[in-house]
Amino acid sequence: EAAQGGDGGTQGARAPRSAPPEAECRICACPAEAGLPLLSPCACSGTARHVHASCLAHWVRERGAAKAYQCEVCLQEYAVDAGSPGSAELKEALAQSRVAAAEEGARRERRPRRPQWKGL
Repeated sequence: EAAQGGDGGTQGARAPRSAPPEAECRICACPAEAGLPLLSPCACSGTARHVHASCLAHWVRERGAAKAYQCEVCLQEYAVDAGSPGSAELKEALAQSRVAAAEEGARRERRPRRPQWKGL
């Protein structure tokens, strides 16, 4: 396992390696193609391990959850290898999700708390 950090990675992310020929994208169920390899961006294994960068970027944007930058299965933040095809689009989607999560956290902190009255 490799630890990545900085602009798109996470601690504990798997080291990038090529997917086996029979592997399919967990989102679109298509195999790797020339110029469109499968990535392993989180700690998932088995059939959930591989994904196209473009499919994951679309999923992150459409999911709309504040923690879309994090895998909903293994709960690890997605790690992106900067040299992978489609990584720029994916990194942008992940960055937007992180910004949305930070904004949501700030909104929650600004909300006035209502007193909890317990019996009079």
